[in-house]
Amino acid sequence: MRRFQEIRSGGIDLYDAFKCAETGYVFRVVAPRVDGISSVESVESANIDDESLPERGERLDLKTLTLPVLEKDSLGRAAKQNHREAVSIKLEPFSTLKSVGPLRTTGPILVSLQESLDAIGQAETGNPTAKGMIKKEILAETEMAIVAVGGGSFEIELVSTAQPSLFAVEDESLLSKSLAKVRALLAAGGDTDQLRSLLVPLHSRAASRYRILLEKLYAAHSPVSFRWESPNPRLGGGIEMTYQQVQAALTAVTQVEREVADKIRVTGQLVIADTLSNGFGLYDQRSKATYRGKVADSALPALTSATMMKEYDALISVIREISSATGDEKETYELLELNPA
Repeated sequence: MRRFQEIRSGGIDLYDAFKCAETGYVFRVVAPRVDGISSVESVESANIDDESLPERGERLDLKTLTLPVLEKDSLGRAAKQNHREAVSIKLEPFSTLKSVGPLRTTGPILVSLQESLDAIGQAETGNPTAKGMIKKEILAETEMAIVAVGGGSFEIELVSTAQPSLFAVEDESLLSKSLAKVRALLAAGGDTDQLRSLLVPLHSRAASRYRILLEKLYAAHSPVSFRWESPNPRLGGGIEMTYQQVQAALTAVTQVEREVADKIRVTGQLVIADTLSNGFGLYDQRSKATYRGKVADSALPALTSATMMKEYDALISVIREISSATGDEKETYELLELNPA
């Protein structure tokens, strides 16, 4: 069955399908053009002459179900029977005829979702940090694991790995609070005001993590369906977004992230003033650090009239991309203000 699916979806070309048959032989069927009796004979695939076969590289291109479709109520059943939060993510990648998810696309989406939950969970505890490792206790509470993969489109089911409480179903866990925030963010779509009201209390790490999640969803070139089932009957819900809605949300979140990003004051020498590409560079003699990055529109007039190697006071926005598991980070800078020191 799997080989048939590969042939149907174009994974195996038609020449190889016959010439390298799995059983070593194929059936030649001869049917008369008019009335008569059809004949069937067994032929060793290796002995078929090339003139009787399709050209090398010729393939079918039929959309093919290569994974079983998950049962409609499997997610809700997993949540209620196991007393755990359960999430389904469904994609419809435009670039494949199979109901499969390329690892290069789906892997980063799942990692980004997990890191969004981690960062939001940290913010929900009341002690959000811009960088560094998140406490292991928080990561243990927000962790999810893959339990099922299905076709139809391409669907992944996740459940909480934290030990469930069988007697406190009505209580909200840290993961359920984080999932509620993710669902609300997705529901906000590209509404800048709604996104701002949600992301400002969560601080810069969560904003950065959510923006990266949208980047990975956008890179999948696919509509996305997010469904959450909870053992708590008051919680859960689903959101569906088109590819265009994901793009609009990413644009809006990028704007809001600049507003909630950490900001630092730096006094240093202006060593780069590139008005063509809107780039800047400041060297802080005290810390021996150089800050390079883009220039916001608000600071561009000041940079245009600035003098190289002169000292300036600058307000710089810092956007961090962080792995919550390792604490590794990369900082990008944007110049917001530039004034003579």
